[in-house]
Amino acid sequence: MAVNTQWPLPVDRVLDLACHEGYPGHHVINSLRDQHLVGRNGWIEAAPLLTFSPPGFANEALASAAPRLVFTDAARLRVVRDELFPLAGLDPVGAERHVQISLALARLDGRTAEITRAYLTGERDVGATTEAFRTSAAMDRPEATLQFIDGYRAYATAYSGGRATAWQLVGPDRPDAERWQRYRALMLQGRLSDVR
Repeated sequence: MAVNTQWPLPVDRVLDLACHEGYPGHHVINSLRDQHLVGRNGWIEAAPLLTFSPPGFANEALASAAPRLVFTDAARLRVVRDELFPLAGLDPVGAERHVQISLALARLDGRTAEITRAYLTGERDVGATTEAFRTSAAMDRPEATLQFIDGYRAYATAYSGGRATAWQLVGPDRPDAERWQRYRALMLQGRLSDVR
């Protein structure tokens, strides 16, 4: 894994990146797809994962939801307070407020997806979209997000609306073991729809 250090990141972003890119995110998703779909079922067509495809979108959305699967809010606070804040030279007293703000920002996923849709359909121009991201989605650098959206179009919503959908399909109120089973089933299903 490589981390782009060009932009400053919140101290707990390392948890999100590790879960998104590694376990149980992209590395695990791709390994299981290769093992089960290609190896076991012989579905060679499942070997490539096309970015602009339903399985590509589902892969990104599930990887984006992975941190919620691994860390309950209380567990996230413990790691941030007891490990990450001290490593970063920060006073652990501020960890709880930091985590609360991070969780509140994550609840803006739906708004981010709505703003992205309005931009992609032409309902909002660049200026109005930039302002909407700043004021309604609490984005510090909306220009970088707009650049990403311009390059990846609707796929960019995997990180917001897709993540929210994936998490709802995993089942935030279900028992832990069942959430993991549903996450695994969604990985192998390759689309964001209810699992059987």
